[in-house]
Formats: sequence, C-alpha cells, structure tokens
Amino acid sequence: MRTTTNPAHLIHRTSVALLALAIVSGGALTAQAYPQNILEVERLPDGRTLMVDSGDQSGQPAGIAFLVEPDGTLVHSWLVRSEWTHTVDWVGGGVVLLAASNDDRILEVAADGTILWNSDDVSPLSDGSQLDYPNDVKMLAGGNLLVSDRNNHRVVEIDRNGNVVWQHGVTGTPGGGPNLLWTPHNSERLASGNTLISDTRNDRVVEVTPSGIIAWSYGPGIGAGLIDAPRDADRLPDGSVLITSTNNARIVRVSSTGALMQSIPTAVAPYEADLLPNGNYLVGGGFAREVDAAGNVLWSYPPMSAPLTETPLVVNPSSGVNLAVTIHVPASASPANPRPAVVMVPGDNDAGSGFLPTCRDLARLGYVAVHFDPDGRGQSTNGGTYTTEDYCGFIQQDGLHQILLLLAARRDVDATRICVATHSYGVTMGSGALARYPDNPAVALMVDREGPAARFETAQQFGGHVPVPVSNNLFWSEREAIAFMPQVRSRYVRMQTEVDQHPPHPGNQHAIDLALAALPSNGGQATLSRIGLEWNNPTNVVANAVWISEGLEGAPYDEHFLHLALAREMSGLDLDVPNTVPLGGTATLAMNAGAARAGLDWATAFSLGTGPTFLGTGWLALDVDALFWASFQSGPLDTAGQGAAVYPVPSNPWLSGLVLHTQAVVAAPGDPVPYVPSPPSTVILQ
Repeated sequence: MRTTTNPAHLIHRTSVALLALAIVSGGALTAQAYPQNILEVERLPDGRTLMVDSGDQSGQPAGIAFLVEPDGTLVHSWLVRSEWTHTVDWVGGGVVLLAASNDDRILEVAADGTILWNSDDVSPLSDGSQLDYPNDVKMLAGGNLLVSDRNNHRVVEIDRNGNVVWQHGVTGTPGGGPNLLWTPHNSERLASGNTLISDTRNDRVVEVTPSGIIAWSYGPGIGAGLIDAPRDADRLPDGSVLITSTNNARIVRVSSTGALMQSIPTAVAPYEADLLPNGNYLVGGGFAREVDAAGNVLWSYPPMSAPLTETPLVVNPSSGVNLAVTIHVPASASPANPRPAVVMVPGDNDAGSGFLPTCRDLARLGYVAVHFDPDGRGQSTNGGTYTTEDYCGFIQQDGLHQILLLLAARRDVDATRICVATHSYGVTMGSGALARYPDNPAVALMVDREGPAARFETAQQFGGHVPVPVSNNLFWSEREAIAFMPQVRSRYVRMQTEVDQHPPHPGNQHAIDLALAALPSNGGQATLSRIGLEWNNPTNVVANAVWISEGLEGAPYDEHFLHLALAREMSGLDLDVPNTVPLGGTATLAMNAGAARAGLDWATAFSLGTGPTFLGTGWLALDVDALFWASFQSGPLDTAGQGAAVYPVPSNPWLSGLVLHTQAVVAAPGDPVPYVPSPPSTVILQ
C-alpha cells in the first residue's frame, strides 16, 4: 500500500501533463498575495482569515480585501478599487463592507467585485454632512451601518438611505470633553446597546450609552501610560476590554474596573486585535499575526521566514551573453519539498530588475521566483560589450529558454509547476520560447498582462516602440505573439483591463485574437485559454469577454491577479498508469476538510484532462469528460469533516500510459465561491 499526501488546493482543474510528478513531490502549493500594509484582520468561524491590505497613500489605487486558508493559501480577493482602505467587515455570502478612507466612502461589495451599495450615492447625509476619512464600518443587526468618521471626529449610525440615526461626537469639532471625540478609530456596538469607541487622539477608550452618556472609560487618569493612540477596542465575554495601543506597540487587556490583566508587546505598531476562541490573539498591523499571551508568534501572514537569493551563471548560447539572473528561493524549498516556480518576463526594452520586489514577495509566499535582464539590457551586456537589442526575438527567447531549463533541473523546484508571467511586449518573448521549445521543459501556465499580438501594435510607425517597419517580414517573423500562440501548450490566462496600454486597441481585439489562437477548438494547443479570472469569463470561451475595470490596474491588483491565477491554474494531482496507479487495484481519495465543514457535501472524480468546463453556478470548474462522469462520486463529510471515495482500477491494459487527473471539491456555503478545492487530501493506492 502507498499513501500520497496531497496538500491544500492541489486538487483542482489541472491538465494531464501538468502534475505527473506531484505524487512524488508532496510539496504544498500556496498561492498567496503579498501585502503592503495589513490593518484589519478577522478570523472566520471555519478558521480562515479575512484581512485588508491598505496599501499606501501615494494616490495609486490600493486597498484590497482578501481571504486566506490557515496555511496561507489565497482563497479570494475582492477586486474593487478603493484607496487606503482601513477595515473590512464580513457580511456573509461572499459580501463584505469596506471603509475606503481616502475615497471618503463606504462600500458594500459582492464576491465578484460588484458594488452593491456606495455611501456616495446617499451623500450628503440627512444632517447635510459628508463622510470625511471613514476608517471603520460594521453592519448592525438591523442592517444599519456603524461608521467611525475620523476627520469629522464622530461615530455615526446611518441607514441605507443616508439618514443619521445616532451620533456621538460633534461633527467637525475635535476635543476631549464628555460629548467630544478626537480622530476616533474602530467602534463596536455592544449587546447592551452601548457603543465602545477608540478615541485615538485622546488616548482613551469610551463606552457611551444611546443617549451619549459615558458609561465606562479607560485612558488618562486610569490607565495612564498604558495606552497611546488606541485604534481598536473589544468588549470580551468576561467583561474585560482588549485594547490595541498603537504608538507603544502593544495590546492590553483590562478588567471592567480598569485593572491591568495583560500587556503584550507586538514588535510593530498594531492596528487591530481580536481574542480567538483558543485564547490567542489575532493582531493586524503591517502583518497579520496570531500571538499567545506571552507575545510568541504562532502564525503569520505573510510567513516571516526570509527567502534566499541566488545569482547563477546562465549563458545564452545564441548570443554568448552571461545573463543577469536572480533567483529568490523560499526558505522552505528543498529536494524533499520542491516549490512551484515563476519567471517574470519584462516588457518593451526593459530590464528585469523592476520585478525585484515582486519576486522577493513571491518567494516569501512559497514560490521560487526569477527575474532576469534579457540579452543586451541591464546587466546582461558582458561588461558593456554586448548592447544589441533583440526586441524579444529568437536570441532573447533562447535566453529565457535557458532559464527555464535551469529551473526544471533544480531539485528544489517542482518542474511540473512552472509559470511564465509576461508583462506587455514580454508576451512575444514568453510565447516564442514556449512555442519553439514545446515541453522542453513543460510549462504549466502562462500569464499574459496586456501583451500586444502583432507588429501593427508594436512598430514605431503605429505608435509602438520597435523601430522596424512592418514591411520587414523577416524581422517580424520572430516577433509576433499571435504567430507563436497556437503552439503554446501551457494554460494561458490573459489579464486585460478595459483600455490597454499605449497604443490603444479598440475593443481589445488583440487580446481576443491571442486567446482565440490558444484555444484547442481553434487549432491551438493550450490546455485552456481564458481572459480574466473565472468569475468574469468562462474557460475556453472568448466571446463577450468581461474586461477588468480600468481603475484596478496597478498595485496591489496586478499581484493579486497573478496569485489568483497561480492558485487556480497551477494546482491538481495526477496519477499515471500503471506507474503510480496499479492495474486491478484501488485508489482511495481521502479528504480532510476540518470539523468546521462537517456535514457539507463533497464531490470527487477522475478525468483525462480534456479541458475545464463550468458546472452549476460557474464558480466550479472541473475537467469534464466521459471518465469524469463515469467516476463522479459525492457525499457528505462526517462529523470530523472527513470523507473518502474508493475507486477500483480496471485491469484493462488500455489504461497503461494514461494520466488520471484527480479532482475534489467541498461545498462552502456563504463563501465567495460555493465550492472550494478540498483541503489536505490523501490518495491511498493498493
């Protein structure tokens, strides 16, 4: 008997050729999103963590809410434009509330990014005021919203029509008197009907009655010196209050009489803290951390371990250039735990050094991440003696090919899970390398961010950057992605906003052309072709594509798109016959979704990987073919959240040489997606 452990999210929509070695590697694939500044964190009942990355205040669209599994795997991101978002509040059914502080508005957002309610639509409010830097929002039992309106120095309860139902603090008037607040932050409506408010600049926490009387307070004169600029306070079941003291980097817990019960240093300035059912504390502030009463970090997002950096010697035989290649290696990577890999391909005539932050972040999150300078760019000039720009032709494609060969040969890289991620004109280099060297090595996924399709979009005479006329057929025969795309055998996912980069492309026809060229039904060899992520556009269906909102272009949305594509497309477990699946034996797919999902439905099947098709709501994409329907099984998880499907393997010799693709999903009612890949599963072969 052999047992193969398949970590979280490895069973999900993978083509036959992708993961034939995954059964040996056993390495966890965790597609995550590296944050700039996590503020709000919330642990959901099923153990997953909701948080908001606030980004920065540079004016670049930033602020994004996302949900991760306990192992850090990215489950979902709410892709909606909001600036310097401070808090997220889980409503249910995939719906969240966002306090978009720099936008001076509150948003209610569906799982697919649809804005269900916008405070701008009811502004000004019934008292004639407008929200000014709201930094916290919570939905109350009756559907009203409790908003901390920081720069108006008040906390207000409003209904969906913009009526001010209740308020504490005088609009626009800061102060420390009994009826005044000074830049309040998080607030909480208590079961008693009172409201607990973090009165930040007054260095205090106050509990006020519906009539505005201060029923309890902690701060100057009671806890002098213990709290400094509190951003969050929670009344706990025993009557004590947990306070996030930002400026002196600690969380404190005080009794209802003001006695200090705990003071826990947090190393960095905390923004928000919650008491967890296990007695630990979940703290947001830069990172998300779970700490015990002594302040020991038990869980962190992103992981705290620093990646290693390598600069190997890679020579492009076509040019003789020593390529400047930097490989960022996760601390967890090893021959016993090979990691998926991502190669970032620059666009235009750019060097790859601009991807340094992205690659460093990807490595922190479990990917072997590579950036490089193509021949003649950046540091790839042999000391300045080679400065010829190839414009993503065969020479630079050959250089990328050498890097892919290097990755596939590394023992700490899972060679079945390599992604080529291209930016703009880099699609020409990426598609050319994959088309000219098919399966050498096999690449699992190509992610294309707004790359041009043909010479008429890249030649200078049409507004592009390549100084060669379109009439030079010999030159352009090496440099058009549309010519290479039909030979690309990986999965192909296109990131495309409503309006492309320079020069403009009416209707994004170039994106449609590339996706069509990759389609198997159109003569392409890609195992799937899709524009955007699956909740907007079906797999292998290009007509009537829904484009990503133009306001979402840039950080952090680009990285979230890449991470979501990695999570959904570089996952799965394949079993080859008869090497890993014995003829005449059995294969048992055992699932362990955890007790929080006890009683929910599971579904499993094997497939030959002929191509994903959407079932039901469109959120569940599986490889569906005759084998799938013949092997489909379903049932409820037991009280421990476990389930198993037993498959007899026929003795028919015609099965030899096939690769069976395993798939398992678990229902997730109320989640952003109604089905999710099964958490850690085991295939038992007998």
